[in-house]
Amino acid sequence: MKLQYKWIVLINTTIGMLMASINQTIVLISLPAIFSGLHVDPLAPGQSNLLLWMLMGYSAVTTVLLVTSAGSPTSSAGCASTTWDSSSSPLVHCSVR
Repeated sequence: MKLQYKWIVLINTTIGMLMASINQTIVLISLPAIFSGLHVDPLAPGQSNLLLWMLMGYSAVTTVLLVTSAGSPTSSAGCASTTWDSSSSPLVHCSVR
């Protein structure tokens, strides 16, 4: 049973990394249109920091929105509380509503 769980975790992690890579690729492809709309040349001397700010800012905003919108995994399952035992693993107390 534990071996099957490890494969599920590996598959979910792989799909998550693939989706993140595709998301960043879309942003990289759209950067010329973004900068032309802002009337900025990020490759001009002394303005390469705009390119870095755009990429890092997008990554930071995406990360914050993902973490805040996902919430606790127990909150969507209708679980009342989560406690931690001495082995640092969560004990979830769920009730059917």
